[in-house]
Amino acid sequence: MNEFVKGQLGSLKVDIAEQNSLLKISQEKIKSQKEFIEQVKTSNAGDIKILEGRIKEYKDQISEDNRILKTLLAGHSDKSTQISDLKKRIASLKDVPGMLIKLETLKISLLDDIKALEENATCKCCLQILPVEQKQKHIQEKRTKSKECFDALKVATKKNQDLEQYNKDLEKMSEEVEILVNDINGIKYRIGNAESNIKVLEKDIKEKQAANNLTTLLASLADSESKKDEIAKQVEKLIQEQIHHDVVYDILKDGGLKSRIIKHYVPIINGLVNKFLGKLNLYVDFTIDEEFKETIKSRYRDAFSYSSFSEGEKQRIDLAILLTWREVAKMKNSLNCNLLIFDEILDSSLDATGTESFLKILNKMKNKCSVFIISHKADSLTDKFDQHMAFEKKNNFSKIKVQV
Repeated sequence: MNEFVKGQLGSLKVDIAEQNSLLKISQEKIKSQKEFIEQVKTSNAGDIKILEGRIKEYKDQISEDNRILKTLLAGHSDKSTQISDLKKRIASLKDVPGMLIKLETLKISLLDDIKALEENATCKCCLQILPVEQKQKHIQEKRTKSKECFDALKVATKKNQDLEQYNKDLEKMSEEVEILVNDINGIKYRIGNAESNIKVLEKDIKEKQAANNLTTLLASLADSESKKDEIAKQVEKLIQEQIHHDVVYDILKDGGLKSRIIKHYVPIINGLVNKFLGKLNLYVDFTIDEEFKETIKSRYRDAFSYSSFSEGEKQRIDLAILLTWREVAKMKNSLNCNLLIFDEILDSSLDATGTESFLKILNKMKNKCSVFIISHKADSLTDKFDQHMAFEKKNNFSKIKVQV
């Protein structure tokens, strides 16, 4: 919900900025109209000349920007071609690193074989001593292969160096292209802005040339002021809506109303958890903060984390939290669930003392709600409950076998 409100605030801010921009344009237009009306009885030639001069300045600027844009686009095209070529080269050399590793391995293997043959003339397969001629033949073959391997290794090393350089060149060129794109977008924006200004100035010239009727000019001014008032009302409406959203956002954010509600219930939760831990014979001080980060201390005030406890102790903590949330839900909603079902809660890590303590808690609750325990330890728990039902599975269906 808070993210939704945050998104709405962002949209409102954009709308307000757009309306303020329109309002500013409208105000500037009205200002220009009023100034024009004051000068309407005099010759408009001087004003028109000034406006034409400004139009020429904008056109000159557009001409220069188009020249720069053409250069930038050409540079972008060249860089893109070079990047494409680099990518093709990199793709053609993608197997070189693996090949280099294989050749290094083969080189070491061949050198080891040569060394072994020179030091020991025993055949690896049959373990018989090789004749001198055959030994020299094997050594010569290995040396020939070793030379071929060294030559291939030089080639692969050179290609790998080329690959690394291509990757560096690609990274550098990509950064240059990014800078070019930003420059191109900036020039295009400036050209578009200048063209818009020219249209406004040309319109002003036409109005000045046709400004022979003062009544028409005053009507146009009134229309502009009316539109400005409408925009101002829209801005005010958006600002009020933004204020309302700001209030809602402050309420919903982590430090707002939500935090106050959680802060109110944290002491209650801590008290209930420690009460149930005491009933379960686990004497530790359990506390959580507003962010629900737990701190657990022993009787000697040593701090522990949840993972520091045994599985049985973890089970007691889990049960205490479970029972606490039930109590908090009852307080918050003014409702009390009269049915509790625990699935294999006694089949896990609780020891005999923990089981006995938990059953005492359930016995105190049985007058207020119905408690069902699902367990596979039927024999050891039969005498702990007023009633029990046994089920068996027959033909993939469970049915009641015994009910006492």
